[in-house]
Amino acid sequence: MDASNPGYSGGELNWYSSTLGYGGTYNYSHGAGGWGSSYEALGGGWVICGGEITATAIWFDDGNAPFDPPPYVVIKEHSRAESKFIGGTGAEGHAANGLNHTEERTSTTAKSEGDKYTLKSNPGASVTIKCTPTADASANYDPFAEVRYEVTLYPIDIVLAGTGRNGDDDVALVGQKIVATLNRGGLSLSGDTTGVWSVAGSYPFAGFPVHAPNGDTASVTAYTQGGTATAPTECFFRDSGTANFACGFHIGGTINQTLVISKQLTVDTPTITGTETIGTVKNKSVDTGQGSTLRLGLFDAAPIMLPASGQDDTGPWWGIRWSNKLSVPSYQKVSGLSGRWHWVQTFTPKRYKTQSGVNYHYDINDLFGLDTSYAMWPRPGGVPPQSFDVTNFFYVYGDGPNTTLLDQIGDTKHRTGKEEFQTYVMFLPPDRGLGRTWVPIKKIEWYWQGETVFSGGSWGSPTNPDKGKTVAGTPIAHPTWIRIIDIAVAEWIED
Repeated sequence: MDASNPGYSGGELNWYSSTLGYGGTYNYSHGAGGWGSSYEALGGGWVICGGEITATAIWFDDGNAPFDPPPYVVIKEHSRAESKFIGGTGAEGHAANGLNHTEERTSTTAKSEGDKYTLKSNPGASVTIKCTPTADASANYDPFAEVRYEVTLYPIDIVLAGTGRNGDDDVALVGQKIVATLNRGGLSLSGDTTGVWSVAGSYPFAGFPVHAPNGDTASVTAYTQGGTATAPTECFFRDSGTANFACGFHIGGTINQTLVISKQLTVDTPTITGTETIGTVKNKSVDTGQGSTLRLGLFDAAPIMLPASGQDDTGPWWGIRWSNKLSVPSYQKVSGLSGRWHWVQTFTPKRYKTQSGVNYHYDINDLFGLDTSYAMWPRPGGVPPQSFDVTNFFYVYGDGPNTTLLDQIGDTKHRTGKEEFQTYVMFLPPDRGLGRTWVPIKKIEWYWQGETVFSGGSWGSPTNPDKGKTVAGTPIAHPTWIRIIDIAVAEWIED
């Protein structure tokens, strides 16, 4: 064989990928793709195996929604060129693997073999790698020349689980658990570091535990920044916006570079519409089903009409009323479900009286806690928590804090009420399979105060009456408490 008729003069190495096991379905080819050629001239002569090999790896789309290629890819090339030359004066051979590895020679062989690692940023939809290995031999007895070339691509990326898709974007609702994993595509090099996580934007948190069995305590577990990427990191979010998962780590070996990669997540909060009305501090005779009694309190907020019936179905004398309707974007629904919602209320009671010249106060005065019950907690007998479906559900509710004016002992009596409330609209998103928790999406801060004196056989009009309401801005912190306060069982204590 002569030089005008080589064993090969170039070749194409093209392949698509299969799904990786790390949870992604879009990836570059993972594992080795090979292209090689050899030639042996039987009986003696001269052979050459050489040329340019082009390897093209395609970002694979399995038919689901488009997905961005990773920010980095590590390219591993393995190339071997080898020749054998036996017998005869002038027998010789050469080998160059195209990756600049040293040729190793004996009296009858030449070989060049080794790996090359390359870090490529922003690789795009395809990666093309070229190599030109060459081997040649001349001998009186069966000269042999061979090249083999393999390429492995390792995508370097953050993979998010528990998300949905909106076009090319990863999306989630507040309260859905998100799990982030650092994917190196199986790459492991000497000098690698494990990486450190950070999460920014949209107020990440780790949990909202409510104590069983009656919800008497609730707290927020903070998300801890800086966890190592040997394990996935997970959290919830409580505000809309763009959340950013980032991980800094070092790739060892001949690459020897420190990288910080990130993945963005669009977090949505349900759209909430509604209104609030607040009444007047006054003395009012109220019938609660056990007879009519005179009370000092917040009464007669303007009705809020339900769209369907045109009626307000809250208490007839309530001093504050509110209405809410929620909706989520269609791309955030899970199997057609939009989630659940309810109210939670915390407050600080302050009530006083003077009777027969002695001053008294409630034993729960100035204590902060949950108002009576935690509505979303499972109820006795296996009854599910009470909550409302987000889809097309408009609801009106309210409250009417007051203190009874029954005691008429002594010539002069004095009653005072002064209380502050925080009413939260809580949202529970549909479950994407990894977990979910309640998050606040609206907060109404309101209060009332008033005092009255019993003199001359009747209670006078309230003095220093005041009331007010404010809708808090976002973001809204979770409600927390360490006790349940039930004012119906409070006791008077002498000052």
